Amino acid sequence: MWVYNRSGEKCLVCGDTIRMQRQGDLGRSTYWCPTCQPPQTTPA
Repeated sequence: MWVYNRSGEKCLVCGDTIRMQRQGDLGRSTYWCPTCQPPQTTPA
């Protein structure tokens, strides 16, 4: 819950900017820190 509703603000852990994206038909919000929560990579 450290990132919820904090889009554009600094991450409390690393200081990077928190991001937000709307998803799905209902436009639900997803918040994340791109440094602390990088995209998951899948093996080739």
